[in-house]
Amino acid sequence: MNKNLTTFITGIILAFLLTFTVPLVGSQNTPLPQPTSSPSQDVTAPVVIENETLFFIQTLQGGLSVQERAGRINQRLRDFAENQDISLNQLEVYNGDKDGIPLTTITAGNILLMGISNGDAQKAGKPRSELAQEYSEKINNAVSLYRQERSLKYLLRATFWCVVATVLLIFVFLITNNVFTRIYQKLKIWQESYIHPVRIGNWELIRANQLDNIITWFVQFTQGVIILVALITYFPFVLRQFPWTRGLAETIEGHLIRVLQAGWEAFLGYLPNLLTIILVVMITYFFVRLSQPFFRELGEGTFSL
Repeated sequence: MNKNLTTFITGIILAFLLTFTVPLVGSQNTPLPQPTSSPSQDVTAPVVIENETLFFIQTLQGGLSVQERAGRINQRLRDFAENQDISLNQLEVYNGDKDGIPLTTITAGNILLMGISNGDAQKAGKPRSELAQEYSEKINNAVSLYRQERSLKYLLRATFWCVVATVLLIFVFLITNNVFTRIYQKLKIWQESYIHPVRIGNWELIRANQLDNIITWFVQFTQGVIILVALITYFPFVLRQFPWTRGLAETIEGHLIRVLQAGWEAFLGYLPNLLTIILVVMITYFFVRLSQPFFRELGEGTFSL
């Protein structure tokens, strides 16, 4: 196994280990998503669990702004999700009032998650009890998923798939390295026996060594694309297995999509120029072919200008 291959495999193993060990250390300090505000009159702020928006807060309540209210709800939901002593069966909806104001509350054990007023129901265009039930179901599903993705069973399964993906990546790299090493050996043999210059008549358009360089570059480019595709597939897959690195995977994928879109748009923008260049080259080629007999006869002295 050569030095480059050893370095690559070592890097992959280190990246794999960092993928699921570093997030475990820093998971306790993951900041809560900050509510967003709009300069318009209809200010909204999201209620979020693990980067998933459940619903939006649109009204003031108890002297709290929309952002402050959403921030408190987010913190209470996080406390509920992380407290395994409070089961999902303790999530309840109560219809009542507070200081004479009709209010429906959603609680989990001794944690008051949020209150839903008639103003909330009016903004949502639904009865208060129906809106509270809808919010309760979303909270139940989100907290259930939050806990499931942090269970020992889930993390062991995620680790297993990461190991499988890492083994497959190393296998792909070994096969690719082996196949392309043989291709390069064949190219060395073909360079002396089969690769000849490209000629148009007596004119040597591409020398043999230039053609060999072009073929070698194309093979290297193909090998690079295969490795790049393998890495692009591997890293987002591994990062998505763990809740703490899923956001990073989405960020990487977003950047890749934007780069590919920009590259494709640039290609489409340059396509007319490329077609023009190809057309000019073809016209020039056929003009040279058609004029060759004339200049040959002129060179032989068959006629003179």
